[in-house]
Amino acid sequence: MKTQEHSVHQPHAKLFEAVFSDPVEAVSFFQAYLPDALTARIDWNTLVLKENSFIDEEFHGSESDILFQAKLKDRGKDIFLYVLFEHQSKPDKWVRFRLLKYMCRIWDASFKEFPKQKKLIPVLPAVFYQGNSR
Repeated sequence: MKTQEHSVHQPHAKLFEAVFSDPVEAVSFFQAYLPDALTARIDWNTLVLKENSFIDEEFHGSESDILFQAKLKDRGKDIFLYVLFEHQSKPDKWVRFRLLKYMCRIWDASFKEFPKQKKLIPVLPAVFYQGNSR
């Protein structure tokens, strides 16, 4: 759960969390930006917001994140949908590495929640960046 010390102080981050905390808005975003073949496989009625943050302490002022869990239609298996929101004006060459660390933290948390799982629950990461350059 996000603690008081981890709460976000930037207006962009508050807007991001307010919008993405609404399941209807989150589904609209995912369906607009994920491949159709993938969105067709997700049971959007099972989408649940997870109350965790996985970002490094030093990036709390420049990043926000949000995690959802849903079921896949064809197998009933879980999938995590993770969105990292970058509040930076230019790209960070190390965001891929941080994203991998955050995904490992998601898996660590999933083992605590589901200790008998036999396989890693897939994590579908997305980075939402607001700068002008690619």
